[in-house]
Amino acid sequence: MKINYLLATWSGSRYTKCNDYLKVHLKRLFELKHSLDQITVIRPLGSDNDDFYDVGDEILLKIVILNRPDNDRSYGQFVYAYQQYTDKFDYYIIVEDDYIPNIDNFDSILVNLIEKKQCDYLCGKYATQRRNDPLRAIHNQGIVKASAFKHILSKVDPKFPKMGPEDGTEQIIFSKYFTDNGLTIKDYADEYSVPFWSKTLHYFSKKRGFNTIFVPYQCIADNIDAHFLSSIQYKAFNKKDTAFLLEVTRHWAQVYDENVFIIVEPGINLLYPYENEEIKLGYFKLFRDECNALNIECFIHPNYLNNNYYDIIIKRIAWENRSEKLFIIPNKNISC
Repeated sequence: MKINYLLATWSGSRYTKCNDYLKVHLKRLFELKHSLDQITVIRPLGSDNDDFYDVGDEILLKIVILNRPDNDRSYGQFVYAYQQYTDKFDYYIIVEDDYIPNIDNFDSILVNLIEKKQCDYLCGKYATQRRNDPLRAIHNQGIVKASAFKHILSKVDPKFPKMGPEDGTEQIIFSKYFTDNGLTIKDYADEYSVPFWSKTLHYFSKKRGFNTIFVPYQCIADNIDAHFLSSIQYKAFNKKDTAFLLEVTRHWAQVYDENVFIIVEPGINLLYPYENEEIKLGYFKLFRDECNALNIECFIHPNYLNNNYYDIIIKRIAWENRSEKLFIIPNKNISC
């Protein structure tokens, strides 16, 4: 069994301006345990910033840089790379430079999952973005069987949009090359956390936390603290939230006042991931004691205790009130 890691890149204009996507990606990749047979960095036409590809002599010896004579986005890069190597490899892991592996032996995990799920392409999330949209691999980082690429190319000559503002169309096109030719796509969102970045951190999965195969670049670069990346928000409590408070803790009556805030996260509708739903995570009470010291008592819903929300909200409130000391009231809801 041989695996080729296909890394699509772009050094031109993008939403988050940065010159070190590739450097951070490869640094993390070589920190992790894996058994990849080849790492192929694909450089498309127009990706002209040489500094972007200056990853150091030591890393250059460990990778193959493949020049793509077109600029038809990540999917054109993936297909072109397969065409150069075909059946020299059994599997092709496909990933973009701003999504980075985050778990040891991710390659064997992906192989085991694609075989267990009996599919041809295993992605992070296979769903519709909005109502009436076609199904697509909306989180495309994953693994493709070489036999699937071979089958597609025996039927069609794949074409993809050029670089430009029509971002998203290529997801539909790539996915349809599989499904229109009798191949199956499945995802790993039922077993692993699948985060994605859109101004803040969001998820394509019910699972949250650090058990992730790939994470957005923003979660790794510069060791940015999670409470800045998280999309967690909070809002004032109202009576409609009473039933939720009873689910979180039985002593809600003790905190029923204007100092209570509900912790929420703009959630993902798992049927239509781009239609946000609000997920209530817990609540906290912020108040001053008899010495005028600021106190916080935080309770997280039992369903979300293992997802670091308690630490994130405490850090955020402490940062927002960093001009004074914050006293944390211990409670039995949190085991840490």
